[in-house]
Amino acid sequence: MAAYHSWVPLHRSLEVGWFDGSLGCSWTYILILPHVHQGGFIGLVYVVVGFFTVEKKSSVPQWPLVLFGMGMGALGSVLDSFMGATLQESWMCRRTKKIVKPPPMKDTYVKICGMNILTNEQVNLVSASLAALVAGYAGQLLF
Repeated sequence: MAAYHSWVPLHRSLEVGWFDGSLGCSWTYILILPHVHQGGFIGLVYVVVGFFTVEKKSSVPQWPLVLFGMGMGALGSVLDSFMGATLQESWMCRRTKKIVKPPPMKDTYVKICGMNILTNEQVNLVSASLAALVAGYAGQLLF
């Protein structure tokens, strides 16, 4: 995951999908679902607002925008997770066994994945920008 959660304890054996070793820190499929629903909600709001505000009703169906929003929400989540797992360092405190932000004293912390290229905020900015660019381009092609 791209976000740091200091309250998430780490156990000796971690479930596949959290830190499975394929890319370092990996994401769980269940974490994509909220982003899919959020993208669908944005598409639904667009359709509902358009229904009540556009004077001339379009003969083109607008409901596919809900599915399009869901797909773009999933894309944004996958981009954020992949970039966070590879381009952002994650650290664990040996004493508390919790994920922490980059530590000031590295002797009590161990790096668990990622490279020190981007911060969490930079990963969020780049992944959201890429998802928005892809959505704009794909929207022009599909609609």
